[in-house]
Amino acid sequence: MPPAWGGTVRPAQAAVAGAGPTAREALSDNLLDRTVTWVQSFFTAEHGRNAFGHFVAAGLLFVTAILLRKVITHVIFAWLKRLAAKTTTTLDDKLFPALETPVAWLVFVFLTFAGLRVLVLPAWVEAWIGYAFDVAWVAMLFWGCYARSTLSSII
Repeated sequence: MPPAWGGTVRPAQAAVAGAGPTAREALSDNLLDRTVTWVQSFFTAEHGRNAFGHFVAAGLLFVTAILLRKVITHVIFAWLKRLAAKTTTTLDDKLFPALETPVAWLVFVFLTFAGLRVLVLPAWVEAWIGYAFDVAWVAMLFWGCYARSTLSSII
């Protein structure tokens, strides 16, 4: 509490008088509070209706979509192709390469649209995103069926 005469209390006087924390302690608490508030503002302060965390989550889902597509293409289907090469039938040798691209794109499209759904957007934009997702996954499904049908014509 400031002195009644309008002067300032020095830190030593405040500590001796038992008037509360010293100026240095008050400054450090204030700095800590300001720092914490500043960091929290990135995740709670809303820009439009999206917090910074929404943009981070959407970006992470998009990056995950890219990486997972690469993993499916270069790791999982490569392993399936090696496994298919060991079998005596030729169906799986042709099936896995035919389905590789549609499956990888299906995963990419799913995670990309999930990232878009994380964002808080106007209702009409969310409706169009929903329509686009419906068209995209059906297109991926037909692409997979087409790849399989062209495969059966080869066999």
